[in-house]
Amino acid sequence: MNASTSQSIPQTSRRAGVLHRYLTYYRLAQMSNTELERLFAQGTHPPLESLDGWEFRGWNTNPLTRPLMIRKFRKGFCFQSGLHAEGEMIGYNVSVRQNGMRDPHLALPNELDAFRHGYFLVTPYTGGGLEPHRDALLLDYQRGPIGSPLHPGRVLKDFVVQLLPDDPDLLLGKAYAQIGPLSVFVSFFVLERYNRAGR
Repeated sequence: MNASTSQSIPQTSRRAGVLHRYLTYYRLAQMSNTELERLFAQGTHPPLESLDGWEFRGWNTNPLTRPLMIRKFRKGFCFQSGLHAEGEMIGYNVSVRQNGMRDPHLALPNELDAFRHGYFLVTPYTGGGLEPHRDALLLDYQRGPIGSPLHPGRVLKDFVVQLLPDDPDLLLGKAYAQIGPLSVFVSFFVLERYNRAGR
């Protein structure tokens, strides 16, 4: 590419190209909270339609999630008639083997009988004081339509953004625990489109 060609490419296009190469699942998984906070604040909520029928592999960046056996996970998303209103969808978690970061996200007990749990309701976030960044999706475990009310994940509220406008496959999340009147930051997490969800 010569100098004149380079100068003809809009600055925004060059920046997007750099970000596409720089922002990868593995790189995000190893970033500091400061770096992730900056990226999260620039993100936008992904369209619900882009999530429907898919499971995303996930990684919690907080190392304290490893002994809890939840550092690696999968999240699934789907529209299901009768379980949500217009503009909403449901989601769930899949327990996976806690192997290395770059190893496959293998469902437990196996792929044919994956354990789904921690159901949540997905809606566009409209504010409320918990998370100052408002252009996100809210994953509300307290409003999950399926599952035990005693599941420990019921205290969680996750916020998810899409980092690049033209890339719905790579998402960044931020998890809080709602304990009574207190909201406690738990971890950032990275999501990447992984497999079709079985219905």
